[in-house]
Amino acid sequence: MKLAPTNHLSYYVMANVLASAGRHREALPLISRSLSVCPPERTGDIHRLNATACLALGMNRSCLKSAKLGYEAKDNASWYFGEIAKYQAMMIDKPFLEYDLEWFPPQWKVNFAKRLPIGNVKKYPPGNVPLQITTEDIDAKTTVKQELVKELLIPAIKVGDKMQYNELGFGKNGRQYLACGLGAICIAQLLQTKQMGWREIAEILVKFRQVAEPADGAIWIDKLPRQQFEEGFGSNTTLKTAQTRVARYWPMFPRTFGLFKKLFEEESGASKEKKQLVAKAETVDEVQKVLKRDNFFMTTICRNEEGTRLEGTWLLIEKVELGSMFSIKTPCTPKRYKVFDVELKKALDKYYTVQHSNDQDKVLDAVLRFCYLWFNFMPLTRGTAGCGMYWMFGLLLGAGFKQIGVIPKGFQCDWEALLTDNQNDYITKMKSWIKLEKCSVIEMPNVLNSLPRLRDMLMALNISPLLVPLS
Repeated sequence: MKLAPTNHLSYYVMANVLASAGRHREALPLISRSLSVCPPERTGDIHRLNATACLALGMNRSCLKSAKLGYEAKDNASWYFGEIAKYQAMMIDKPFLEYDLEWFPPQWKVNFAKRLPIGNVKKYPPGNVPLQITTEDIDAKTTVKQELVKELLIPAIKVGDKMQYNELGFGKNGRQYLACGLGAICIAQLLQTKQMGWREIAEILVKFRQVAEPADGAIWIDKLPRQQFEEGFGSNTTLKTAQTRVARYWPMFPRTFGLFKKLFEEESGASKEKKQLVAKAETVDEVQKVLKRDNFFMTTICRNEEGTRLEGTWLLIEKVELGSMFSIKTPCTPKRYKVFDVELKKALDKYYTVQHSNDQDKVLDAVLRFCYLWFNFMPLTRGTAGCGMYWMFGLLLGAGFKQIGVIPKGFQCDWEALLTDNQNDYITKMKSWIKLEKCSVIEMPNVLNSLPRLRDMLMALNISPLLVPLS
């Protein structure tokens, strides 16, 4: 395949593919080429891609420069990445666990998550202002010791690559594999000497997810402004918009649409005639016409171990131009947070009772019960699913087991949790492909001692393309 030499989009798309595969450095020459042939007034999103690639690599000055150029080219989102570059530069030589995107003011995080204009967040409160960059950037020649690659990074890749979904749209991403593996090993090592609360563990795992792909911005919903939290700001995943199908999630459509119709029949309180029309509908557009509403949702059922019903996620139909949109949305309100806080604590406490039992079935059951709740909780603006895999592998490693099974085609662990109304059925589905082997994290180099600073962690992630071939 050859790229059209004078078409900036051909270079931009290819650069996006590489960045999405965690190969940010390889994307930079293509981004540069795209900028060289693109009309200046259309360069905003290209500068933003360059900014996010540089941010991932620890090239903070280059990120800030590209972010400014993107903003000048009318791309609002670019500005946020320049601000994150300033913060990253402030933190780059400090302990990795001190890095925290929650440092930014609550409204800033809302605007960042929604890619809103910067007007009301450009001015920072006193004591919360990102400083100009003075620390040294990470360059291509700076890397970690070969001994650490062999003893820690390669084993971490072998843990993390089992997060890979076998589905169209989920390409290989060695950077994500490595972040997942390092995060899992990290918490497993911490759990050898102490029991930690679920939130304490989760905040560590989220840091690994944030540095895996800074462009995603995995933010805690309960740390947004109180109004946003109370209104149910939530993670939103679209399956279709009008005639556009989202490749990653379209395989989940038949079950999700079928569940919507089932819940409508059982719980909507609609008339018999309307229920019959929805049951017969073959498309989302047909359902939307029957409902005659701009938006309508049914809430899925999830249950704790005792069988008590918890609030699941919304299956949401919205009217849009040229048709309808079908998505899942999980509103994380204070009331819902309190319920899941209690359930996650109970589930983690149960894990601790079997952690050192050496009983594979009991450990796996406890881990999967926790993950079922986590996936249904969805406490982050982005990245809940990825962190769920970090959780799974980390808790298993903490009990002396490594997951080596391959996720089968058409199976997505988070969606299975969302579409399954009880924990026992979810465990049965997950056990159909999970395979465990004994593994001791104590024998591996300690993650936080080996990669103590944010700089060290970024340098480690930067070599992931050398450890995971693109094809």
